[in-house]
Amino acid sequence: MNYDRLTLSPVVGWPVAVGGLLAVFATYWDEAFHTDVGRDSAWAAPHLLLYGSIAVVGLGVAGWGLRVLVGTRSFRGCLAQPPLLAAGLGALGALAAAPIDAWWHEAYGRDAVLWSPPHMLVVLASTALVLGVLSGLPAQARALRAVAGVLMLANAAAVVFEYEAGVPQFSEVFYVPVLLVVGLAAVWTVNQFVPVRLPATTVVLGYAVLRVGIAGGLLVLGRSTPDLPIAALGLAAFDLPLRRTSSRFAAAAVATSTLAWLASAGSLASAMASEVAVTAAPVIVIGLVFLLAGARRGLWVAPTLLLGLAALVTVEPDPAQAHDPGQGDPITRLETHRHQRR
Repeated sequence: MNYDRLTLSPVVGWPVAVGGLLAVFATYWDEAFHTDVGRDSAWAAPHLLLYGSIAVVGLGVAGWGLRVLVGTRSFRGCLAQPPLLAAGLGALGALAAAPIDAWWHEAYGRDAVLWSPPHMLVVLASTALVLGVLSGLPAQARALRAVAGVLMLANAAAVVFEYEAGVPQFSEVFYVPVLLVVGLAAVWTVNQFVPVRLPATTVVLGYAVLRVGIAGGLLVLGRSTPDLPIAALGLAAFDLPLRRTSSRFAAAAVATSTLAWLASAGSLASAMASEVAVTAAPVIVIGLVFLLAGARRGLWVAPTLLLGLAALVTVEPDPAQAHDPGQGDPITRLETHRHQRR
């Protein structure tokens, strides 16, 4: 069997990567449109760019599947390829999210909450798709793998999109822990699949360049721009030459939390410094203790996790606002009361 036919050819991989980058830009453009203008039609320019970009990615994955089918001469052989399976399921999940989102709005009304099930399905499905593409590329395609790694981080970081756009629907206390969970998972994955000397640093810097480019594009279009990803730069600390992987996680967590706090305190980020500090400060303290203690295997892992969870469960989340900023300022708060039968 020719195993080259099981990988995603760079000839197809580059259009898929470019389509993914355009989809990221379209997502930020759409959010800015909602913030500045309000609700728009399905045929608005950001939506058309997003649909077209997703179509390019989908066609690329379909072409990859056809290539593997020809190479293995078996549908079961296609299913036996984890990268292709992840990309295919991710593409199907992204497609399925559209009718699910329509049903969701039909059942519960319009909202502007990113963390709704249909929206999170898009984020998770697209992340699975990028993971499949990243792991399915030939090992020698280093530049293309690095670009796919940037897409991996961009998709993962989309879950804190509202915080960086200045329109959070949930308490800003959750910004740092959510960013850490998705960011650390992304750089660990990148470390496995991007064959360059400093994979986390390479991808984080590429992500920063992408976000600067997106901000510039939105300025040209006359739209509001999100915060620059200052906190995400701390994820590059995962490349520090520490002996244990757990120590590298701790270093990246400390660096990311510190930058998030400093950016908020310096008015370089939209989140309030007092809210960010609630979770950033414990992560910094625990992470430093972990590093100074030598990160002995099993000795500090359990206490660190327990303290981290304790810090989260003591936070009382605010209800989601479900308010689209582009529709104007809220007029009043609607209180609902539950009547019990006697």
